[in-house]
Amino acid sequence: MTIEPEEPGNPPEGGITSSVLRRIDPSEALERLRTNNPSAAEVDPSRFDDLLAALVDDGVTDKFLAVFSAAYVSRLEAGESGVAATLAAIMNRSLPTARGYIREARRRGLLTGGAGRAWGTITDKTRKVLREAGINETGI
Repeated sequence: MTIEPEEPGNPPEGGITSSVLRRIDPSEALERLRTNNPSAAEVDPSRFDDLLAALVDDGVTDKFLAVFSAAYVSRLEAGESGVAATLAAIMNRSLPTARGYIREARRRGLLTGGAGRAWGTITDKTRKVLREAGINETGI
């Protein structure tokens, strides 16, 4: 959102006032944001499944963990529950193994969050690894 003076080059004395702030419509700004950026709800959370299944046998590389983290966050943002179990099934691995991948991704700085509950976001490092691998992470 950008706030500009009504008369360019002549900002109001004293800066932004409460009367200016009252004229701002946050719903309009939110709608603009939604229009310009796809949300997790608009992006299929299963879009990483095939790639994840293909990479799982290559070892616990940064590329694998970046795809795993993107799949994890995508499903969390879509409101799914039991995400670690879902990803474990996709990879044909045990739930403890999937949880180990979450811990390792966090340890390597590819996923934010902490122990105890399902949450997190991908990091700039994750985005870089995905970009270098030619993988589009739009929506996460």
